[in-house]
Amino acid sequence: MEIVHLIPNLKNGGAENVLVNISLALKEKRINQSIITFNDPKRDFNYSKLIDDIEIIQFKKSQEILLKRLKKNKKTIVICWLYKTFILYEKFSIKHNLNNKYFWNIRHSDFGPFQVKQKILLAIMGVYTNFSKCRIIYCSEKSKITHEKYFFKKKGSTLIPNRLAKQVPKNLNAPKEENFLLFIGRKHPQKNPKFLKKIVETIDTQLPGHKLVILGRGWEKEYFKKNLESLIIYKQKQNVFDYLKFTSCLLYLSKFGEGYPNVISEAMSVGAPIVGFDAGDFIKMTKNYPLAKTAISDKDFFEKLKSTLNSKSVITQNQKNRISKDLDFEKTIEQYLNLI
Repeated sequence: MEIVHLIPNLKNGGAENVLVNISLALKEKRINQSIITFNDPKRDFNYSKLIDDIEIIQFKKSQEILLKRLKKNKKTIVICWLYKTFILYEKFSIKHNLNNKYFWNIRHSDFGPFQVKQKILLAIMGVYTNFSKCRIIYCSEKSKITHEKYFFKKKGSTLIPNRLAKQVPKNLNAPKEENFLLFIGRKHPQKNPKFLKKIVETIDTQLPGHKLVILGRGWEKEYFKKNLESLIIYKQKQNVFDYLKFTSCLLYLSKFGEGYPNVISEAMSVGAPIVGFDAGDFIKMTKNYPLAKTAISDKDFFEKLKSTLNSKSVITQNQKNRISKDLDFEKTIEQYLNLI
């Protein structure tokens, strides 16, 4: 049995991090795998985590290798991660008359109100799936519901939540920052940067005594137009759990686009307080988590955040045990094994 994963790159993104952990877990189950990227992956964040265990090659340089591999072994399975790879592999498969089982692994949920072009393209792709041989993996319930509204076929689709893809280190160290709010994510419209900017602008007056730590690529202090001591930006941190464990509150600001937000499961695993909007599976994931609050507006977000910062609530051991069971990554691996 062999699996070929197609993914644009191996940067430090949600889908990329999940692929890393799934592929390494499947490797332990003695499943042979290779990962094919669009560009040279050697400088990507996750490259070093995989290169000793998984073959990583570039699509432009390996089309003949991929074709021979798929032709030679009809049981080799292809998993396409993210929209760009769906189109690429469909063309490749049709051109070479391939009959290998393959999956579209959909990580996105919905689009913003003004993303009309994206919605039209999504509907076109949805109609196409009804004529395609592809099978579909969804990472979240919201993603499945949204895509099926855009005509994606129901037959041959399955829901596999990420759960807790990263392993929590045994020893967590308190960062040098104290009394800090935490935002984790790259600079992208989906991450609601305008509202994050608003938080930065008001943190000294609305939330005195607190700092804001941002972990994610693309952020610069120039964007916020304030060189505040209360704003700390790190482009990359290997161990986000140190920050999640000791934060006063994790800020989940997305309002659209998210599927299964990995940062929420990571925060829950260490008992971090969370305030967020209803995006992706946030409400479903946190329904039994007492330290999470859902905001219905920007104003409500600030009110819920202040309430959280004034609260002394903690989770009980029984709640920790239930969360650990719900987020067990082995369940995710079992679901992937059942597909193949």
